Amino acid sequence: MTLRRLAAPYFALQGALTLLWWAALFLRPPLRAYFQPPGGPEIHLLAFLPPDLLLFAGASLAAAYAFARDAGWRSSAAWLVAGATTYAALYGLALALATGAAWLSAVLMLPAALCSLLFATTANDDRHADVSAGRAR
Repeated sequence: MTLRRLAAPYFALQGALTLLWWAALFLRPPLRAYFQPPGGPEIHLLAFLPPDLLLFAGASLAAAYAFARDAGWRSSAAWLVAGATTYAALYGLALALATGAAWLSAVLMLPAALCSLLFATTANDDRHADVSAGRAR
C-alpha cells in the first residue's frame, strides 16, 4: 500500500476527530481549561471554532474526499489543510512557550501538522501511474 492511499483515511479521521473535539468542548466545558492558559478568557479558545470548522475539519474532510476520488484538486485541498494545521500547531506551541501552560494544544497539533504535511507531499506522487487508464492509482 502506498503512502498516498493512506491520505484519504487519515484526513477523514482528522476531520472527524476535530468535530468530536469541538463537541467535547461544548458538552464538557471543564475540558477547555486544558487548551488555554490559566485565567485566560474562554473566548480566546472559542474564537477558533469558525476557522477550525472550515479550514481544519472541513478542509480535512474535503481532502479525504479528493484523495478517495483521486480528484485533480486533492493537492490543493491537502496543502490547505497542511497550512492551516501548521499555523495552528505553531500558534499552540508559541502559546505554550509564552505562558508555560496549554501544552496539550501543542502536543496534539504538532503531530497533526506533520502528518498533514507528509500527506500533502504525496498528493501528486504519480509513481504508480497507470498509463493505459490515463490516471494515477
